[in-house]
Amino acid sequence: MPYTEDPTFKDIESACVMEIKTGNIFTAKKGCGIRYSNKSGEIPLKISKNTDLTRMSWTFDVCGRPSKAIFEIIHPLVNISSVTGGCYSFNSTTFAVTRIFTGQLHAYVDVGARILKEIEGSNKSLKSVKILTSLGYSLMISRLYIFLQKKAE
Repeated sequence: MPYTEDPTFKDIESACVMEIKTGNIFTAKKGCGIRYSNKSGEIPLKISKNTDLTRMSWTFDVCGRPSKAIFEIIHPLVNISSVTGGCYSFNSTTFAVTRIFTGQLHAYVDVGARILKEIEGSNKSLKSVKILTSLGYSLMISRLYIFLQKKAE
């Protein structure tokens, strides 16, 4: 693919995420899906087939978002899953999503865009702070996984 000053998501051909602690690597290539590997070879992806919300282990993001508004939206899910499942807050979407691929988590929930649309005064509650969303680079590996899986089918 030739270089472009204005790349779009469809221009992506491959991606890589390395776990600093372990050296394990997630790679994805258009038409080939995603791989998880280390120096010894490929590690099987362990994406959960769990559909029971009460047993779901999931994560959400509070970085750069009004916490009161976040919990207005996610509190039903927290209530239903926090005892027999689990809910966690990581300030790294990429870390959270890679844990889905390893089977350690079932889902990542980002309600940042919904807050801006539905919670009255959410922009004012932050005053001069801009709401951050994870729709950029930190969700790239999961978006790429879905995109590349579709291309492979």
